[in-house]
Amino acid sequence: MENKPKFNLMDAFIIVLILAVATVGVLFVKSKTSSGNSETVTVRYSVEFKEKDAELGEMFKLALENGEGATVTEKDKIPAKIVDVEVVPSTMIVANSNTGKLTKSEIEGKYDIIVTLESEATETDKDISLGATPIAVGEELAVHGRGISGFGYTVAINYGGEN
Repeated sequence: MENKPKFNLMDAFIIVLILAVATVGVLFVKSKTSSGNSETVTVRYSVEFKEKDAELGEMFKLALENGEGATVTEKDKIPAKIVDVEVVPSTMIVANSNTGKLTKSEIEGKYDIIVTLESEATETDKDISLGATPIAVGEELAVHGRGISGFGYTVAINYGGEN
């Protein structure tokens, strides 16, 4: 007498369940990797370097005056045009122990440098990217130029005619 494997209703249910899970998994991965429609836009963004020496601000101003550019992101080195440079004294909030009030005080010899840059970026349904690096307010961004190098935080973004 031969022992034949039996195929029953429970086996069919398990196979259908496995196929359903696999299909959902493929659709989920596909939706994460597809970026939808993309277009190239000119994006203007400001990067702030906190509590730096005045020399860095002067170097950014000199690069602006000379029409020099910079590169952003460490990986892709996206070209950027320096549009504006603002150097303001760094400040901190200090508590007055006598009165208990908070006051704003300058940090001697330190400056906040806000550099406005312009680059070509890729806009998708999900984000705006400089190369492979998504750009968003609050994200850290590397900026490099001749004699200039540093990491700052993106504090403003304008693109696609938005101001």
